[in-house]
Amino acid sequence: MALLAIENLFVEYPELGRVNCAVRDASLEIEPGEIIGLVGESGSGKSTLALAILGITRGVGRISSGSVVFDGQELLGLSDDEWRRVRGSKIGIVTQNPRGALNPIERIGPQIQNYYRHHRGVTEKEARAKALEQLELVGINDPERRLEAFPHELSGGMAQRVLIALALSCSPQLLIADEPTSGLDVTIQAQVLDDIRRSVEAVGSGLLVITQDLGIVASYCDRVYLMHAGEIAEVAPVHSFFKHSAFPGTIALLAAQGQRFDHERVRLSGLPVDTRALPDGCSLHRRCPFASDEAGCYTVVPALEAVADDHLVRCHRAGEIEGLALAASSQSQSGAASG
Repeated sequence: MALLAIENLFVEYPELGRVNCAVRDASLEIEPGEIIGLVGESGSGKSTLALAILGITRGVGRISSGSVVFDGQELLGLSDDEWRRVRGSKIGIVTQNPRGALNPIERIGPQIQNYYRHHRGVTEKEARAKALEQLELVGINDPERRLEAFPHELSGGMAQRVLIALALSCSPQLLIADEPTSGLDVTIQAQVLDDIRRSVEAVGSGLLVITQDLGIVASYCDRVYLMHAGEIAEVAPVHSFFKHSAFPGTIALLAAQGQRFDHERVRLSGLPVDTRALPDGCSLHRRCPFASDEAGCYTVVPALEAVADDHLVRCHRAGEIEGLALAASSQSQSGAASG
C-alpha cells in the first residue's frame, strides 16, 4: 500500500467571478522510503499541491474535490483536532524560507523543544535532549551553543538545517521539502540535501522534493512528477525522465538547464498559461514547438497515458516528441558546424 495516494485532486481559487483552478485532476503516489521529485516551471501548481496534502490552501482557495489518503487514512474532511495530530507529527514540511518559518524572537532550542513536546508530550529535559540529537543529525557543529542562538544569528544554510531538524524531530512518515536549497550558496546545497536524505532514511520516511533544479532530481530522486498548468503532465522513473522524456515541457526544462537538447530549438514560447482562462485542447499548445492540428493539440484535451512501463505522459504526440526534439537539436548543431 502506498504511503501517500492523491487521486483526482482539484484546488480552486475564486477570483472576480471566475475560478482559477490551480491544481486540476492531480494524482500522485509515494511509497514508504521513496524519494519523489515534483518539478515544473513557476506557477505550475507544485507548492499548491504540496500544501493540499496538509489540507492547507492560501487565502480564499479551497480543495474542491479529490482524495488524499495517507497511511490508509483519508485526510480530506478531517476535523481541526485530527489535522493537528497529522501535521508535524506524521507529515513534516520544510519550506522555502527557513528564517520566515522560524520565530525571529525565540531562541532555536525552545522552538524545537516546544514543537517536540506539543506532538509527543514529553518532559522539558527529554525535549532538550531530542533537540540536541536533531541538530547533530543534520550536521550542526556545537549544537549546545546553537540551541541558544536566535534565527538571525544563523547563516542561511544553518537556518535551513535547523528547520530540517525541527521538521524531522517527530520522525514523520512523510517529509515535504519545498525548494529546500533555494537561496543557499551552491557549496552547501549538496550538504543540506545529503542531510535531508540521511535523516529521512534514518527514520524510514518518504520524501517529496519540490524543485526546479534537475540536478537535484537526478542525484536524489527515485521517480519524478512534472506539473504544467495545474496538471500532472509527466510521471516517470528518474532514469526514464532524463533519457526518454516525452512531454514538450520536460524537453524544454532539460534544454534550459543544458541537458540533451538545443534550447533555441525546443524552448517554450511566450508566457505560462493563465489557469483562469485555459485554451481549448492541450493547455501547452500555444507555447509548444511541436503542436499539431492533425494530432488534435488545438481542440482535444490530452489524457495522461502510458508510453512505457511506469512512464505516463499528457501529450497527443508523446511517442514522437523525443525524436522530434533530438532531430531539431541535431539540425541546430549541424548548422553551427557548417557555419
